[in-house]
Amino acid sequence: NPIKKSDHVKDLGVHMSSSGTFTHHINITTTKAMQLCGWILRTFTTRETLPMLTLYKSLVIPHLDYCSQLWNPNSAGAITKLETVQRNFLKKIRNIHKLSYWDQLRHLKLFSLQRRRERYRIIYIWKILENLAPTVGEIKAMNHIRFGRYCYIPNIKSTAPARIKTLRYASFPIHAAQLFNSLPEDIRNMTGCSIDTFKSQLDCYLHTIPDEPQITGYTAHRRAETNSILDMGYLSHYTPL
Repeated sequence: NPIKKSDHVKDLGVHMSSSGTFTHHINITTTKAMQLCGWILRTFTTRETLPMLTLYKSLVIPHLDYCSQLWNPNSAGAITKLETVQRNFLKKIRNIHKLSYWDQLRHLKLFSLQRRRERYRIIYIWKILENLAPTVGEIKAMNHIRFGRYCYIPNIKSTAPARIKTLRYASFPIHAAQLFNSLPEDIRNMTGCSIDTFKSQLDCYLHTIPDEPQITGYTAHRRAETNSILDMGYLSHYTPL
């Protein structure tokens, strides 16, 4: 039988598109997350911090995080669209609804959704290097006598079309490797330890980096071009433990 052509195919919960982007998946994920937020707000009258965060983390966050190592967006529009879901929910919480989104994140000790996705990519890279997860694409590590362990960044053909270059720069083998390489040497060199130990050290570092996601209508001046660890990391005040 002839195989029918389809622009979008769902594979293990992720919508793959013929364009090579994950715009369709992000749109579906955002819609589902907003519907769940609406259900929570309609079903529960409380707006206290503990129950609101418990419901959000239990019902909404799993949809926003699922397999984000693969579909993590790189366009400002897609990043903002996802971030708005969290912003709209947090501003319903009593006593913090008048704070800015950045202050809400600091007050609740939450990461922005973009920071969460980058964190997951870093953790998965570490698991690959520690042989705790299957190798993805061209993930290779090198140990430098001065700079410690870091990932090899695959080359991109200079003659490739601009659209292909954009897709490659956002792909896991390149973007995740860049995130891992941006970490302090003592974290990159962690080996032979448990995943919880690595996560603990990583989170200590990430909490020292300002988290300033851009959202629609928010005009505060961010201290870097983007909120990515790659741009904001230089503002860290991390001290090795």
